[in-house]
Amino acid sequence: MASRANSSQLPKKVAEYESFLYRLKADLAVVSRQREGLQQQMDAYADLSNNIQTLQEQGQAELTTLVNLGAEVFCQAEVPDTERLFVDIGLGFHVEFTQSEVVAFSKVKIEALKTKATKCDIQAAGIKANLKLVGEGIAELLSLPQDSALPQTGGFGR
Repeated sequence: MASRANSSQLPKKVAEYESFLYRLKADLAVVSRQREGLQQQMDAYADLSNNIQTLQEQGQAELTTLVNLGAEVFCQAEVPDTERLFVDIGLGFHVEFTQSEVVAFSKVKIEALKTKATKCDIQAAGIKANLKLVGEGIAELLSLPQDSALPQTGGFGR
């Protein structure tokens, strides 16, 4: 009689595990997007730093560039004096920096973003471990070979 109770609850247990599996996959997707956003920010600050260093090496006092007005609409802008630049430091704030301050700030900002990215990587690794564990749990409930029930996770991390 006990085996009948277990077998009648099996679909319910499998459904609960699958539901949890889908939530984990959604969590992994969120963490992946956060990590990608952090990488884009790191790349932007690295580009900024490289561009400023190029300006310094060339001794260029003026600059013509494209500025994003929003919604990927760009216009041409002229910077008559590149010695002082406004940099977006986050949360909608812009600070006026000298060229050397921009380079120093970029290095600090990149390190802070790397720390956040590492936390995302650790969080993603934990979610992937849970995905594997839940997949193995489903396989055990269904008495399937464990490799056949493992969820397919996309590549993530560095």
